[in-house]
Amino acid sequence: MSKDETPLPRPPKTPFGKVRMSEEEKEGQPPLMADQMAVAAATGNLDQFMQQHIPDNEHARKLALMMMGMTGMMPPGGFPGSGTEAMQPPVATVQPEQTAEAASETEVPEDVRQAIMSGNIEELKGLLMREHQRRTSSTIEAPSAIEEPGFNTAPSGIEKEVLDELIRIASANSVTLDWLIMRALKVFIKEYQKTGRL
Repeated sequence: MSKDETPLPRPPKTPFGKVRMSEEEKEGQPPLMADQMAVAAATGNLDQFMQQHIPDNEHARKLALMMMGMTGMMPPGGFPGSGTEAMQPPVATVQPEQTAEAASETEVPEDVRQAIMSGNIEELKGLLMREHQRRTSSTIEAPSAIEEPGFNTAPSGIEKEVLDELIRIASANSVTLDWLIMRALKVFIKEYQKTGRL
């Protein structure tokens, strides 16, 4: 833009009918209360600010603190050392013996860890059912092995051999396993369309 040209003036309304405020009008207004609360929280003067601006209404104070927590201006438990902790519900203190007991419950038993590492699913199911019964004192009914037709009918040893062979072929030809599987599917579909044989 050249020096002779002046910028167009901004219209007083937005296209949606809302009246725009000029810069002078914006400067004359005090900052929003949420901005003032954020500044007070950042400087550590939140309690003084609350007493000064919301002196007589406890519900309004709780609402303001809740909104600050929801917008992320304040941690959910309040600031440490502030009077907001009095407004928060008391947290039950955990006894040391309870934490030791909880830690032992969350620790994975060694036999379960070994079953996970070996990949033995049936043994792992049994061990997890045993742990569930021990911790909750309730029993779990073992799911019945109902086979759906056409689902997992091949023995697992054959599937493992096929996968091992696919991995060997993929690595020998420097292709990914995904590419090889997609190629095998395309060849199978073409063959099926020609012969109709599964």
